[in-house]
Amino acid sequence: APGPPPRRWRPAALGQGAGVAGLLLLALAAAGAGAADGRVTAALVLAAALSAGSAEWAARWFRHVGRGHLRAAGTLAEFRARMRPVLPVAVALHLAVLAVLSFAALAVLTAVAPRPGPGHGGGLLHLAVERAEPAQWAAQGVLGLLLVLPAMLARCGRSGAAALGALAGAAAVALPPALGRPASAAGLLGGGAVALAVLAYAWPVLGRAGAHR
Repeated sequence: APGPPPRRWRPAALGQGAGVAGLLLLALAAAGAGAADGRVTAALVLAAALSAGSAEWAARWFRHVGRGHLRAAGTLAEFRARMRPVLPVAVALHLAVLAVLSFAALAVLTAVAPRPGPGHGGGLLHLAVERAEPAQWAAQGVLGLLLVLPAMLARCGRSGAAALGALAGAAAVALPPALGRPASAAGLLGGGAVALAVLAYAWPVLGRAGAHR
């Protein structure tokens, strides 16, 4: 019997990859365009890039659980009820991995290049947490959402929406620095609005049975 047809690049998949790459590269460029300490932003972006594998794993896990619930559920209402907590759990797992990687990156940065000025107490763990400002931690969470939500949409057959979300996230992250905003504001203002829009779209779509067949 003939083998499976060769896999080809689809425009949507290429757009999603370009959007994710642009999202990370633009966030990294923002580290030197307005952040008080560009090394902190660079460390956080590096942690986000390393978490791309976690986003893909979360997307595969979500699809696997969805297919299992699709086989086990007797009605569509039961399937939707079973799937309701799965999306928050998958996103939370990815964000937890991202938080660990971000903390590790900041700990290494703090050990290699301590913050200038008088010494602070609390040890390396405390210093690593305080190395980034609250706005930077919040922007890191937004960046994590912009990585995991398009991956889940693509894994569940919504490649066009995944590409649009990733590209819109990259454009939103690039806009605030161009207007003179700091790098953390780029993630919170532009990226946050896109992340909320993608989440509002993904929540009902990924809970449908057709997304897991």
